Amino acid sequence: MSTQAQNTAGQPIAFVSAQALRARMHDAVNDAHLRHSFRGAMDFLMAKRAAQFPDEGELGGDWSRHCTKISGKRGNRSFVRFPS
Repeated sequence: MSTQAQNTAGQPIAFVSAQALRARMHDAVNDAHLRHSFRGAMDFLMAKRAAQFPDEGELGGDWSRHCTKISGKRGNRSFVRFPS
């Protein structure tokens, strides 16, 4: 079952029941072609990100220490809470 509403741009927004959404997700996850396409897209994005941002070794080897150094400069301890 789907219902319609309007967004701020006047375009319709379709609301789908949770049961219908689960069925569509199940079909998508079990579609080998879709999984292969998604995997290829994710591999591309991960490679692009790796080329743009340095890895842990390029930061001096100790990611936690690096984050602590950054957070100390900024007076913000949120960087320290990143998973190691």
